[in-house]
Amino acid sequence: MQTDTTAEPRRCRCGHTKDHKKVSPESIHGVFGYLRLMIGGTPVPRMIRFRCRDCDQVIEESTDPRVLGQYM
Repeated sequence: MQTDTTAEPRRCRCGHTKDHKKVSPESIHGVFGYLRLMIGGTPVPRMIRFRCRDCDQVIEESTDPRVLGQYM
């Protein structure tokens, strides 16, 4: 499966992309992530959501391990 690199990035109602300063990443952790935190480890998120702080719309969600590693 090929990815289309010419596709427009997703935007919220305000017109912001996930790289805009008004868009925040949210880490979603599972039960084991919280258990790791309680024993002193670094919790690994199971999903990252990019949400616009102006309109509260979720622009994108990712479970890609490369993306998750950036937000540990």
